[in-house]
Amino acid sequence: MIFSGSGFLPPPPLPARRGCAPFLALAGMAGCLGGGQPQRSRSGAPSRRLRVLVDMDGVLADFEGGFLKKFRAKYPGQPYIALEDRRGFWVSEQYGQLAPELSEKAISIWESKYFFLELDPLPGAVEAVKQMAKLEATDVFICTSPIKKYHYCPYEKILNMDEDLNWYKAELGGLEGFVPQNYIKMKPHPWYSGKISRQEAEKILLKRRFRGAFLLRESESSPGDFSISVNSGEQVLHFKVLREKNGKYHLWDEKFNSINELVDFYRTTTIVKKGQLFLQDHGEMQEPKKAKYVQAQFDYAAENSSQLSFCRGDVLEILDGSDPNWWRGKLGVKTGLVPRNYVFPLRL
Repeated sequence: MIFSGSGFLPPPPLPARRGCAPFLALAGMAGCLGGGQPQRSRSGAPSRRLRVLVDMDGVLADFEGGFLKKFRAKYPGQPYIALEDRRGFWVSEQYGQLAPELSEKAISIWESKYFFLELDPLPGAVEAVKQMAKLEATDVFICTSPIKKYHYCPYEKILNMDEDLNWYKAELGGLEGFVPQNYIKMKPHPWYSGKISRQEAEKILLKRRFRGAFLLRESESSPGDFSISVNSGEQVLHFKVLREKNGKYHLWDEKFNSINELVDFYRTTTIVKKGQLFLQDHGEMQEPKKAKYVQAQFDYAAENSSQLSFCRGDVLEILDGSDPNWWRGKLGVKTGLVPRNYVFPLRL
């Protein structure tokens, strides 16, 4: 990481590694985020702040333990590598040495939904980082390189974009902090309406003439919190999203790691105690997108376990085409990354 004054220069490209967010600055460190005054030494000259970068996987979060637990649960009949026998950086490579098919099985574990979100913290790790963040003239950052093709990496929930145009206050896995706006890509949900009043929410939802139409808005009565407004068919109901000290969100008894999870849960579970009312999007009746297929123009031999080998003429199904250079494709039962310039779209 290259620092310049109180800002950051983008790091050079690195191979994708397991992880989610580029980095997360712990809350309460406004001095390094442009909101505080520089510390001064006894001589009166500004003193340098110590900036500490803490890795996430294996330092704060128990990646290896979480992986092994989920691997054994998902593939109970397959051989596995005990923690004391783990060697090397890539888990998938060592599992591939046990049996070739185990490499893809290993990758499927950390590509699964909620894998990173449900990792247990290593004993004492979070407490140690919080204590370090309280040290004088010290700024602590949690760092990790993102897996760009990991579909379920927990979204950072934007809490505040008004205080600073360059830094957003965000939340990840129960920790709050600041992220640089040029390191993230905003993917706003259509149901998030931000700062609107209760009356404005009712007007919007009553114009949507179907039960379950909803939106999430910032709470008027409790700044920093959120409320969900839902069209019940007869009137608009309002639910305050409660948050516990451990970062969990809830309306009733069920607890969630994020508001995204909460919203998804009440799409299939009634949000009211009496009767049935499910959250619905106006676009839910649209026809599903057709599968996209491509044909290989050249032979390609995978260079690592994350890529997919194929021969000229093979027809592949594209599962994810969001990256301009590498697509995630499927050939038979195998999936992996496909170089975009080796294939040509088919119209079926």
